[in-house]
Amino acid sequence: MMKKLLTLLFLVPFFASGQTCTCADNLEWVIETFTENDAGAQAAIESKGEQAFQEHNEKFREKVKEIDGLRTCTPVLYEWLLFFRSGHLGIQRTANSEQRNSTI
Repeated sequence: MMKKLLTLLFLVPFFASGQTCTCADNLEWVIETFTENDAGAQAAIESKGEQAFQEHNEKFREKVKEIDGLRTCTPVLYEWLLFFRSGHLGIQRTANSEQRNSTI
């Protein structure tokens, strides 16, 4: 029993660490979450066209491949949002995000 407890205590820190996401991971999350949950997203896509939306996404997927830090990722995610409505949406880092490596 004691051996199992010690083994468990040894392994817990490895599994309890925070999630680290790349800028590409965060972009995919923003694309999916925003298009599924924002009331005006579908109207903007219909207005500008599905092809324009797909091209916009591909442009940003290429752009984020080069990004490795949170400070440079956040403005790119904001720029992606401008496809929908400029001046009505925003994105920013939180105080905790600075401590979590590159997690947004």
